[in-house]
Amino acid sequence: MLKRTTAEPRGLRTVLWQRRLEREAHDPRMDALRGESVQVKVLRAGLRALGLHDRGVRNALSPVLNRVEFTSPALPLAFDGFRILHLSDFHFPGPRGLAEAVCSLIAGPDCVHCDLCVLTGDYAYNRRADPHVVAPMVSDVLGQLEPRCGFVGIPGNNDTSTLLEMLRSDGLPMLINEHIEVERGGEKIYIAGVDDPHEFRCASVLDAVCGIPDGAFTVLLAHSPEVAGSAARAGVNLYLCGHTHGGQICLPGSRPLFINTHCPRARAAGLWRIGQMQAYTTRGLGASTIEVRYACPPDAALITLKRGEGA
Repeated sequence: MLKRTTAEPRGLRTVLWQRRLEREAHDPRMDALRGESVQVKVLRAGLRALGLHDRGVRNALSPVLNRVEFTSPALPLAFDGFRILHLSDFHFPGPRGLAEAVCSLIAGPDCVHCDLCVLTGDYAYNRRADPHVVAPMVSDVLGQLEPRCGFVGIPGNNDTSTLLEMLRSDGLPMLINEHIEVERGGEKIYIAGVDDPHEFRCASVLDAVCGIPDGAFTVLLAHSPEVAGSAARAGVNLYLCGHTHGGQICLPGSRPLFINTHCPRARAAGLWRIGQMQAYTTRGLGASTIEVRYACPPDAALITLKRGEGA
């Protein structure tokens, strides 16, 4: 069961939210987002000339499910085997067929009846995407699932406050520099979430974990890997994020040309860690800027928590 905590909010949380609203209202990218840039048009034309564009779109509509285990001695015994479905970066509306491809991916019973579903932002293609189109698409996807402990999400750098409020109204709780507790068998773990650390730069790990008991097993949701160092110092056990798309367009061997984030490339996709904190970066389910993927399939992650020594 999800339960919002009653920890006293820190003053910085309000300041950061106001900063987000101000940056959203005076976003210099908005005019640029009215249409495709010259660079994107040239790239698209080049891919079509090489006969690669349609293949890239097919790749973008072929998501895979990664099954991941994390083992920790700090995990309460009641949560041994707890399954978290991690979804990120839908970038709706996206290419035609994207929502259907996502629904098909998560249609299996392991996903449908997971224990908790977490979403790490970028529900919208960009900040000009119509929230009245994006929100129903997200709701349709989540409507396929029946997680025992419900859903929880965080904002991404392409999500406006209007969209976030619509998603909340549709039943998706948003963690914005705060946390909730999950209770099972008389024991608890904590799910913390931060605002976007990449463009809005409004993430506060300290606010998100404020009030969590020392030593409690904590999962931190962040849109990007960029506050992982702060999370590790705060005692977070598991860090889940997206944003990078794993590069989206990669060289053979999934070597990304560009990861669009300020972090080591080792944190751009898959498993990594900082000290005792384990972490996972999903490649996400959508594509942005151009609706193609190469050597970098979209993915969701079904994460199983295990109690024990080692990782």
